[in-house]
Amino acid sequence: MLISKKLKEKVIIIAESDPQLLAEIKLNLNKQGFLNIKTALDGQQIYEILRSYYGIAKKIGLLIVNEQLPQCDVLAMCQQLSSHDASLIPFIILSADENKHNIENSEFNSQALIHQMSYPINYSVLMDTIGFQLIMMQERYLRHKQEERLINELAERKIVDAKLKYLVVHDELTGLINRHNFESQLRLVLMRSRIRQQEGALIFINLDRFSLVNELEGFDVGDRLLIEIVAIIRKIIFKDDLFARIGSDEFCLFLDNKTAKEVKQFAERVRASVDEFKFSSGGVCYSTSLSIGIASVNTVTADYHPNEIISKARQACRMAKEHGRNMVWSYNETDTKVQERNKDLYWVPLIKKALLGEKVSSSISASCLFR
Repeated sequence: MLISKKLKEKVIIIAESDPQLLAEIKLNLNKQGFLNIKTALDGQQIYEILRSYYGIAKKIGLLIVNEQLPQCDVLAMCQQLSSHDASLIPFIILSADENKHNIENSEFNSQALIHQMSYPINYSVLMDTIGFQLIMMQERYLRHKQEERLINELAERKIVDAKLKYLVVHDELTGLINRHNFESQLRLVLMRSRIRQQEGALIFINLDRFSLVNELEGFDVGDRLLIEIVAIIRKIIFKDDLFARIGSDEFCLFLDNKTAKEVKQFAERVRASVDEFKFSSGGVCYSTSLSIGIASVNTVTADYHPNEIISKARQACRMAKEHGRNMVWSYNETDTKVQERNKDLYWVPLIKKALLGEKVSSSISASCLFR
């Protein structure tokens, strides 16, 4: 049997209590190119040799042992050293014919690489057996490494899949839910509020002059500012509150089962907390502030579509910015700016139709189209 040079470099341990027979076995192995041989006269010496290879068991190729070796329970040793494919050590057990069935009939033999030979030793058969055992050991080790690699790849794939599923519904930077997920959950919350006849409000939060920090300090610093602002707000809100990042520097927070007064107080608390925070970068300290818009949901005039209530909260936030920033503004249909915005929303689709050459009501004057 052709044995590779790499396998012949493995350590062969010969454990035989008869020194003359031990020398004879070693000499025959040397003639066949096995030069890395360790010898033992009893079980204690075997374990002393094995201890020197602790952590590098792969260097050990095979153990040839006399079944009647002093201070040695051969079967227990086989079970201990052949229990795992990654560190499996094949055994060739030399025994008398009458004892041969003891190990061959054991259940463990089907899982380990154990071969029994009878005295006197047929060295031609011994060499073939050594070659077979070494090749089988190598095959088992390679199979184990392949299985290990496949398990690791599967685990990595599961991690990637889990991360992708997370990112589908979350903002990667802040860990908040994203706009799509927020709108889906908000639709359910609004439906529940309608059924229970509960009040609530959507808070639209915009970080004032965020683009200035990005321009002066770079996007990495801007990202850090966003993370710190979110951390401040998270300390104030409840764990189950619906909090989302819906734009670069825009956030939405829905407060369920809260009166208009409670919502206003809460929003002021958020604004004040961020206003007190000083953001530092490169030795420069920046003041931070929020413009906050509130769109209330009540049992009388309730909006139960996510896009509509978000739009109203955004308009209120815009009013806060136009009135000087760093303030809380509640949505009001009577606000001049809100009325102008609603008027624009009415005319935009009509203007689009006109530009596309479609018929428009005669009430639309040319001045409306080109103002």
